[in-house]
Amino acid sequence: MSGVRPTGRIEEPIEWRRVDAMCDRFETAWEQGERPQIEDYVTMNGAWRSVLLRELLLVEIEARRRRGETPIVVEYVERFPELASEINKAFEASRDSERGLVPGERLGRYRVERRIESGSFGRVYLARDEQLDRRVAIKISRRSEGNASAELINEARTLAGLDHPGIVRVFDVGELSSDAVFLVMEYIADGTLAERLAQARVSWQAVAEYAVQIAEALHEVHRHGLVHRDLKPHNILIDSDNRIRLTDFGLSAEAPAIADALPGDAGTPCYMAPEQLRDPPQASTASDIWSLGVIMYEALTGRRPHTLKQLVSCAADMALPPPPSPDRIEPRVPKWLGSVVLSCLSSNVEDRPASAAWVARKIERHLSHRRVDMGRRAALTLAATSAAGLSWLGARRFYAVGVPSSESCRLQIVVWPARDKQAVARRIDQPNTLPLRPGDLVQVHWQSQTPLWPYLAWIDSRGQVAPIYPQVKCIRDWSRSVPHRFACREVRLPRDSAKAWPMEVHESGLETLVALARLAPLDANEVARVEKALREWRPVRVSLAERDTFYRFRRTKLEEGTTSRYRGPQVATPTELRDPVIANQLRLVRKLGSWIPSIDTLSFSCLAST
Repeated sequence: MSGVRPTGRIEEPIEWRRVDAMCDRFETAWEQGERPQIEDYVTMNGAWRSVLLRELLLVEIEARRRRGETPIVVEYVERFPELASEINKAFEASRDSERGLVPGERLGRYRVERRIESGSFGRVYLARDEQLDRRVAIKISRRSEGNASAELINEARTLAGLDHPGIVRVFDVGELSSDAVFLVMEYIADGTLAERLAQARVSWQAVAEYAVQIAEALHEVHRHGLVHRDLKPHNILIDSDNRIRLTDFGLSAEAPAIADALPGDAGTPCYMAPEQLRDPPQASTASDIWSLGVIMYEALTGRRPHTLKQLVSCAADMALPPPPSPDRIEPRVPKWLGSVVLSCLSSNVEDRPASAAWVARKIERHLSHRRVDMGRRAALTLAATSAAGLSWLGARRFYAVGVPSSESCRLQIVVWPARDKQAVARRIDQPNTLPLRPGDLVQVHWQSQTPLWPYLAWIDSRGQVAPIYPQVKCIRDWSRSVPHRFACREVRLPRDSAKAWPMEVHESGLETLVALARLAPLDANEVARVEKALREWRPVRVSLAERDTFYRFRRTKLEEGTTSRYRGPQVATPTELRDPVIANQLRLVRKLGSWIPSIDTLSFSCLAST
C-alpha cells in the first residue's frame, strides 16, 4: 500500500485495516490501467475520512505522474473543499523529486525489481545488485523538504556503525536527485514479526526467545549512544533461521539529547512510552525498553497493555495504570516472564530495567534453568521407559532442546608426527606439533563436564565437510548415521585409544574441527539445518608466518596461540588472517546459535607438502 500514516498520536487498528484495504483496491485499479475515482473510495466518516483521502491522494498522485501527467492542488481542492488542508499536506508529502521507482529502473549498479513497502518516511524497494549478484533493499525518502535526506543519511551512518547479527546491515548510500538520497540495505525475505504474530499465536517460549534477541540487539544500539524510538513488530524482521533483525533507524537519535524536545510525530503511538506521548516529548533508552515491553505483552496475550482511552489520558499528562500481568490473561505464560514484561512497562522511567542487556539476561537465565530441568526430567523418563522395554526412539519425544554452557565442553587433537619416528603423542597446542602434514596420525578428543549429545565434523582446507560423529563405519553423513543411543561426557575418535587416523591434506590452509552439543539429540530436520550451515564454511589459507598457529573458539570468543608459545585465552583483534576465521565462526553461531549455543571449534594449520 502507498501512503503515510496519520500524524495523530493514537493508532486505531480496525480503522487502519479498512484504510489499508481501500487503498490497496484503489492502487490495484490504477496498476491495471483503470482510472478510478477517489469519490467512490472515500467511504469513511469523521476524522478517518481525512486520513483515507490523504492516503488515496498519495496513490493517485504517484500513479498520474508515472503516466506523465502533472496533478495540481487546485483541481482536488475544488472537488473536496472541506479537506483543503489534507490535500495540501498530501502534495507536500509527494514532490516530483521523490517520485516512485519503477521495475527495471537502475540506480547505479542496482536494478529495481518491485516495491516492498511504503510509509510516512519513504518507500522501500527490492532490487538486485548486479555487480555482486545479490538482492538488496533500497529505501528512498518521500519528502524533499525538511530533513528527510539528512535523516536517511543519519540512518545509514547509524547502521554502518552497528555490527551486530540482530541489526540489518547497510551496504551503500547514493544520491537519487539533487535533494534526495537512497539507502541500500540487507534484504530479509522472510517477513516481519508483525506478520508472524498475525498468522498464528506464538508460544510463550518463542516470544521469550525473540525478546532475548531483540533486547541484545537493542543493547548494541544503546551501547553506541543511540535510541531507536520506533521499535515495533513492523520494524523487526525475521530471517529464514528464525533470527530477528532490527530495522528502520531513521528516527534514531543520540541518547545525550534526551532532555531536548523531539518531534511529536516520531515513533508509532501504540508502542511509544508515556514520556514520548507528552508535550514536550522525550525519549531515552528506557523508551525503547517500554516498546519492547509492549511487543512482548501483545505477543503473549494477543492484545496491547493499554486501551485507547488510557493512551489519550497519558497524552494529557495523566498516569497510565499498570496493565494486568500477562500470566493472568494467558495462564500458560509463566509468572516470571509476566514480571519481566511489567517491569518494562513501568510508567516511571526510573523503575524500568536499567538496560536492555538486563532484560536479555533475566529471560535467558530462566530459559536456561528450564532447559536444564527439562533435560534432567527427560533423562529420568528415558531411563524408566528403557527399563520397561520401550525403544529409544519411542522415548525421544520427551526431550526438550536444552543447551549447556559452552565453557563446559572442550576440543583437542592428539598427534603422532609421521616425520618424526621417535616422537611420542602430543597435543596440537604443544611445541613442534604444527603444521600438520599428510601421514601424521591424529586422534580427536571431545570432553564435557555434563552428559550431552555431541556432533563432530571435520572441515578441511578446501571447505569440504565430513561429519565424523556419530557415524556408520565410513559413511560420513549424519542423515544416514545411527542415531545417538545415550548422552556422554567424552568422545574419542577413533574409538580405540590405541589407534589414530592418518591425515589427508589436499591443500595448505586451516583445517577445522567443529563440535556441537546440547541436552537433546538432533532430529532429521535439525540435522539438515546443521549440515547446510557447515557447508557455508569458507576455506582459509595460511602464510608461512602463521603456519604454526591454531585458533580455538568458544562461541565468539577466540583463543589464539602458537605451538612455540601459548599466550593464553584472549579476544583477538581481527587481522588479515583472522578476519575470515572469525567470520566463519560468527556465521555458524548466527545460523545455529539460537538452538545449539554450545558451538566449539578448533582451527589449525596444515601443509599439503611433506
